[in-house]
Amino acid sequence: MHTWTIELTPASHRQFNDVLSLNQNKTTGHFRRWFGGLAGEIYLGIKSGLDLAIARPQPLDKTQAQHILIQAAMVQQQCMHHYRVYQDLKAHDLKDLALHDLLLFIRMANYHPSYQDLGEFQQHSHVIESNEHLKTLINELNSKQLIQCIKVNNKRFYDKNPYPHCHLLDTETGLISDYDCHLNVSHSHRFKRIPHKKMAC
Repeated sequence: MHTWTIELTPASHRQFNDVLSLNQNKTTGHFRRWFGGLAGEIYLGIKSGLDLAIARPQPLDKTQAQHILIQAAMVQQQCMHHYRVYQDLKAHDLKDLALHDLLLFIRMANYHPSYQDLGEFQQHSHVIESNEHLKTLINELNSKQLIQCIKVNNKRFYDKNPYPHCHLLDTETGLISDYDCHLNVSHSHRFKRIPHKKMAC
């Protein structure tokens, strides 16, 4: 009997992150959600076995739902090791389990997430309890130099690379990226260089 569903909402120009949702039909809300790069990795891990389609709920029985939860836990553990989340948090004696999820999200992101993006992540998280908890986690990661905060036009962005380097603001999209001195963007008014306080670009 199919009492569960799973659905992938892929990233788009409005939402930069995949969302994978596991739902139990008898309950309201989502039983478990994964957000960002981890959602995509879990989806790839279970896609072939379940023949999942994108953006369409897939009915599941209890055994399949249990299999997905086990597979998701395994993928998450692999990603935690691959992106050195466990090692780096342990080296700084940081023990809040929510830090693991947040640092993994930032390190797996293929862009520089804004505070708003981290707020969206918090809404999908089952371990980050509130906006205040999120702010505390961000401050801990930043103070231990595991991430860096870039302030641009009253917005905050977060970079998984904590070492000093310059950035580039795309004034059309509002996104920032690492500045590459080999890119010829000086002729374009669309891009604005953001120097690091310790170095010139």
